[in-house]
Amino acid sequence: MGHNHDHDDDHDHYYDDSYLHDNQFIFLRHYIEMLLTCEQGLDYITKRIREEMTIEIPVLGDCTDALIAIDDANFLAANLMKKIDHPTYELIYTFKEFIPIFEQIKRASDTENVDELAALLTNTLQPQFVQWTRQVQTALLKHIQQ
Repeated sequence: MGHNHDHDDDHDHYYDDSYLHDNQFIFLRHYIEMLLTCEQGLDYITKRIREEMTIEIPVLGDCTDALIAIDDANFLAANLMKKIDHPTYELIYTFKEFIPIFEQIKRASDTENVDELAALLTNTLQPQFVQWTRQVQTALLKHIQQ
């Protein structure tokens, strides 16, 4: 009277991660929106700091926290791509290269070094983050728009 495992569907408990499922499409769309929102926030902060030469920008901490939180979302986004598109998987993980820049920005902000903060945002983080975001967006959209 036990459970019989002899049946035609040997894959009823198998999860195929070689293609995206509906909820994963939704997550990746939200992930792209989050990246673009962070990009817009970074653009806004960079412009304000450059123009006003002050760190007294209320959303600076929020934006920095959001950028760091992207690293958590990257884990899931990258792993969804691992078997589907390995170059995109690797691209998403290149975000780790921003961590030292975030640390420099935090130090400049904590020490109220506005010149260094403006330079880091304008010359380093903002252009590199925009480039990374566009590359990730392009790579993911080819899977989402199928």
